[in-house]
Amino acid sequence: MEMNDKCFLMRQKLGKFNFKSAISFLMSVNLYLVGINDVFFFFAGMKSLKKLNLNSTKLTAETYEVLKKSLPLLRDCDIRYTEAW
Repeated sequence: MEMNDKCFLMRQKLGKFNFKSAISFLMSVNLYLVGINDVFFFFAGMKSLKKLNLNSTKLTAETYEVLKKSLPLLRDCDIRYTEAW
């Protein structure tokens, strides 16, 4: 099987993959130095999240409070070098 055939098969399999349901099972996310600030509310629905690294991001204190309330299993959240720190 040639490389192009393998890539085609991989794209077909990923097309059937449900990313939304898969990410709901994530337990750890690392966004160290990610320069976006509108992604944080996306994590509020990830109830299985236990570890979150937001070090050196644009996290605000207000958003951090919302995240803490909406993530009951969150035990480790690195917010160093953010406004929330």
